[in-house]
Amino acid sequence: MNARLLALAYHPDFKHNGLFYTYASSQLWQCRLQYDANNTPTGQAANCQNVLLEWRVQDPEPKRLTVDLASARELLRIDKPKSNHMVGR
Repeated sequence: MNARLLALAYHPDFKHNGLFYTYASSQLWQCRLQYDANNTPTGQAANCQNVLLEWRVQDPEPKRLTVDLASARELLRIDKPKSNHMVGR
């Protein structure tokens, strides 16, 4: 999936639980899940989505952190009517 990373944040207890979060923007056709194309505030067809994911590192203690790719858990997905409305673009 070709996505643009918009933000990354660590859980307040990251040192113990190894959780962190990413917020990214991707084109609708690249997303795993697709929702109603007219599910936007303006009623326009969505062609892009913002996605909030929770991730876990394998061991939060070492100096080199390794992300457990199988740990990705989708928390939020937001349809957007235009792909050019990407923060940071």
